[in-house]
Amino acid sequence: EEGAGRLLSMCPTQVVWQNVITNLYEDLVERYGANGVYIDQIVAMPQELCFNKEHGHPLGGGHYWVDGYRDYLRKLRSYADRNGHNPVITSEASDEPFLDLVDGACWPTEPTDSATTGMEVSEIPLFEAIYSGYFIPFGSPISLNRSDRVFRYWQGRCLLDGRQLGFMGLDLFKPENASKAEYVRLCAHYRLAARQFLEYGRMLGPLEPENSVPTFTETGFGHDSSW
Repeated sequence: EEGAGRLLSMCPTQVVWQNVITNLYEDLVERYGANGVYIDQIVAMPQELCFNKEHGHPLGGGHYWVDGYRDYLRKLRSYADRNGHNPVITSEASDEPFLDLVDGACWPTEPTDSATTGMEVSEIPLFEAIYSGYFIPFGSPISLNRSDRVFRYWQGRCLLDGRQLGFMGLDLFKPENASKAEYVRLCAHYRLAARQFLEYGRMLGPLEPENSVPTFTETGFGHDSSW
């Protein structure tokens, strides 16, 4: 209803809401032939404080929020496992309480371009190193206003971290971004060739190149910048 208040998450403990999401998932698979569904929000959103006395959970805080999401992810997982095509389940962001119930998730350990998402940058791909082969991390978004050098660094970094590349808008395919699109295509070929290592391998330590690796300097480039 217009003017009723800010948009909030639905309390995930409620069976009626769990069934709404489950029915939507099954409908996308069965009616439209989807081989995977992206369930937005679940993993990315913080818990709201629910004070509805009829919900049967502690009022305010508690672990019921995670428990509720796990309950309806189990319903999705049960359907996916029964379905002959085993449609994948993915969600927004990478949160450990849910990784056993999804096949993949975006926004794993950063880097993520803060100009695009507002998130900061980390130099250590922890999720990719720890959960390699357990779930598939994906997403390498970056503002297309960045220089080609920064863009290539970003995509190459995400490739080496083990991500599936992408999660960028169709502006990537505009003529003025042709060199960026070509580099993403090249990285995708490298990922395909080395998929067994990038997707199922274990990161044992930093790579030590045998040849001399050139460096570059770029304005506004680094952990504490806006990229």
